[in-house]
Amino acid sequence: MVTQKITLIIFLLSALYFSFKTDFKLVLIPLIASVSYMFMIIDPVNIEKYRYADWSITTPLMLLGILEVNKTPTTTSLLLILLDQLMIGSAIVGKANPNLWFIIGSILFLPILYYLFHLTQKKSAIYLTILLWSMYPVIWIMDKDKIMAPEQSKVVFSILDLIAKIGLLDLLL
Repeated sequence: MVTQKITLIIFLLSALYFSFKTDFKLVLIPLIASVSYMFMIIDPVNIEKYRYADWSITTPLMLLGILEVNKTPTTTSLLLILLDQLMIGSAIVGKANPNLWFIIGSILFLPILYYLFHLTQKKSAIYLTILLWSMYPVIWIMDKDKIMAPEQSKVVFSILDLIAKIGLLDLLL
């Protein structure tokens, strides 16, 4: 619970900070994350629901920020965002058969990775995104297989969220 409160405060402060430096679309990333973390604090039983709701909105915005800087064609951007949404959706429905859905989500992630690796502008933002987005499934597996305690995975997911979102915004500016 403390982790979520600290994360909420940091996201709110970063939204304020970035509101003076960038366009509104990118400021939405920490604002949406703030709302998500607020709901995690209010309703700790449903943390996963709020986390996936956050990711389903913020990851397309993050991807769009990178793609726009690299002048990616609209159709390609829409396809990559669709793959991102399907990847997140596979994690949401993966409760029934986690191994199958993990594989499906990973396969959906591969074209996103491939495309990102070939972009040329703002490489540090791209590499940060690739690195951190690749860590989420590792933490998910560690949590699912009880290698990591649920409270530890909540902390790690919060740290990943902070670095991925705020770090990306900082590197895109």
